[in-house]
Amino acid sequence: SSVQQSEIISKLLDNYKVDELLFRTHPQSKTELSKDLNIDDSKSSREFIEKCNKIVVNISNVGYEAMLFGKKVTHLNENFLSSFGEKGNLSLLNDSVIDLVKLNF
Repeated sequence: SSVQQSEIISKLLDNYKVDELLFRTHPQSKTELSKDLNIDDSKSSREFIEKCNKIVVNISNVGYEAMLFGKKVTHLNENFLSSFGEKGNLSLLNDSVIDLVKLNF
């Protein structure tokens, strides 16, 4: 099952300062984020990824793209990268970068 966006945001804010976070919704999402959050205005996912040290996704191609750029990715959905191991967890903040060989699918 997927994790609710509000739960993700809440857990991130419990572990990071708001000015350390940059939020981006799916381009087709109708969900509006709080104006108190740093909302990304990048024209592309690549531009967004380049701004980040770590990416947290529920399920998104941005997670795959970020791994190709060598970024640390925490995935919160058991369907994301299920062939590479267990799903991530926001309480585990020391995740690792997946080797590009494993991304050769």
